[in-house]
Amino acid sequence: AAAFIAGAKALEAKCMLSILKVGDEPRQCALAGRADLPREVIVALIEGASEPAVARLIDNGLTELRASDFKRIYLRFGDNPAMVSRLLEITALPAEIRLLEVRRTAQRLHALVRERRWMAGKEAEERINETEERMLLRILLAVEGPAREQLIAFMASRDTLTASIILRAACGGHMTIVEQALAWFAAMPARRINGRTLRAAHSAAGMPEECYPVMRAAFAVAATAREESDWPSEEQFGRRVVEAILTGHEELAPSQGAKALDLVEQFADDRTRALALRLKGSPTAAA
Repeated sequence: AAAFIAGAKALEAKCMLSILKVGDEPRQCALAGRADLPREVIVALIEGASEPAVARLIDNGLTELRASDFKRIYLRFGDNPAMVSRLLEITALPAEIRLLEVRRTAQRLHALVRERRWMAGKEAEERINETEERMLLRILLAVEGPAREQLIAFMASRDTLTASIILRAACGGHMTIVEQALAWFAAMPARRINGRTLRAAHSAAGMPEECYPVMRAAFAVAATAREESDWPSEEQFGRRVVEAILTGHEELAPSQGAKALDLVEQFADDRTRALALRLKGSPTAAA
């Protein structure tokens, strides 16, 4: 029967739905492997078929699944590690699902740290937070244009687009993300976010005041970088941010300069962090 279902040249949608309703797992898998699945059958498979049948549907290279299909699968099988791993291997997987899975993984790790009562619990939680933020930023960097704007709005709605992620992007020179994030929170067009409007946008976006010197330095570095033939690497951009903070120290109180370097130490790439750590005790030093 399974071979017939897989090979029959013409099966109406009504017949396919009947097979799905009363068929056992092998029959469901055979159906999920067909190339001519109508939309209503695909949705019915996702919502009611066995896990192996849904896995077969995912692996069916002859049927194109939509973003909404992947979201339905994740909603149903989000607690199934094998199915989640299968989903994460899909290039076309909606970025929102990747973001949600990063967040859920971090929450599970936090719960584990508290449950085990590890001696270095605070340090462990800080490492989890940093890893989560790095992964969220990586996902943002993987999309462009309107898709990124939608993803920023999605993150903001889930309280996952934090000031620390925006700072991390700024320290690495990912200024489009910074501009779009500030624009979203400040309710301003992204094209209006620049060095001249930064103070107003920064305040309207609700960013912590202590972040402003780092953001100002990043925008100053970006303005110069846009005149160059090649955009600087994360490390190069981060070092320039440190230099901009140090050369602009006259406008900062000593405590503000030290705090700015402290933020760079937390959110820049590893080499820039090491540089900021060395210079933190001497805000007037040359980089």
